[in-house]
Amino acid sequence: MNIYKIKNTSEKTESKKQEKQEVTVNTGTLEAVQAISQCLFEIEIQAHIIHLQQPNKSGWQHAALGEFYSALGDLNDDLVEKSYCKTGLLVNYSNIEIVNNVSPLEYIKEEMETIEQHRANIAEGYIQQMVDNILEVFAKVIFQLEQVK
Repeated sequence: MNIYKIKNTSEKTESKKQEKQEVTVNTGTLEAVQAISQCLFEIEIQAHIIHLQQPNKSGWQHAALGEFYSALGDLNDDLVEKSYCKTGLLVNYSNIEIVNNVSPLEYIKEEMETIEQHRANIAEGYIQQMVDNILEVFAKVIFQLEQVK
């Protein structure tokens, strides 16, 4: 004779909800994604300000910076949402520091290095790939600022 425990439907549903809410967090990835996301928010705003401070609004530099900061928001959103299953919610954002009259090329190169350093702490290949896609946008704008005139 077998004895079975029968759960009602609401117990099964609640149990499944709890299982789905549990996220295995990789702290190295969490800290890296949090730092990269913070950087991207700051860079997006700073690059927009640099873009607006360009004296020649019809110039190549103005256009390159506009394309650059416009891409960062969606890339950041993708990074945060798609890495959620490894990081959980990112809740440790801090104030953004903005500086006036920044050299765009130097600033973007420095921030690219910062993101590359944080990328090294990410274990998951698909999250590394998202960061690599972000770095491609940095590489493109650096090329445009150095070579296109």
